[in-house]
Amino acid sequence: MESESARFFFDHVFVFDPATPVDDHYWHQDVPYWPVEGEHIVSFWLSLVHCTPETAALKFVPGSHRADKFYRPNGFDGKSLSQDVGERGALAVDASDQFVDHPPPPFHEDPEAHGVLEFSYEPGDAVMFHSRAVHSSGGNNSPNKRRVAYSARYIGTDARMTLRQGVFQDPALLPDEDEAFTVGAPMQSRKWPLIYQSV
Repeated sequence: MESESARFFFDHVFVFDPATPVDDHYWHQDVPYWPVEGEHIVSFWLSLVHCTPETAALKFVPGSHRADKFYRPNGFDGKSLSQDVGERGALAVDASDQFVDHPPPPFHEDPEAHGVLEFSYEPGDAVMFHSRAVHSSGGNNSPNKRRVAYSARYIGTDARMTLRQGVFQDPALLPDEDEAFTVGAPMQSRKWPLIYQSV
């Protein structure tokens, strides 16, 4: 991230059972779903099994993190998401000018033209990428192999709190209720432990 510090943001596990298709390959960017903005926001993805494009390996549109706008975030089913963030919702900013009001193009239909990068992964192989990079894992088309991956997110010095009006913002990723929340403030909370600080 070229950041003076790093904090652990959150993590989760992705499981795709055999024969789990994903409509439109679910191309997306990560950061529009989260109440944070900045350049120092990265995703770490670790394959826990042998994984190929046939079994939902992660793939990327190179250079897409440099786009000025986000694609509107949708759920895995392609539908818009919404979430009540309680009283803090009154602090949400109008981010309509940040979003392209349509899903990402179907890059998988002409991957060569878009320079799509596809990989196969062995257990323990990992990638770390910018939170605005457009990526997808498609679906798991194997009839008998499960795809399992671990993902962690990290935030750096320039990451700032935000709430975007009209799109999904997971309240579990906000500071605790007894902690201050101010749009534009540094991302500091007991939820996000400091794991690196430059000397």
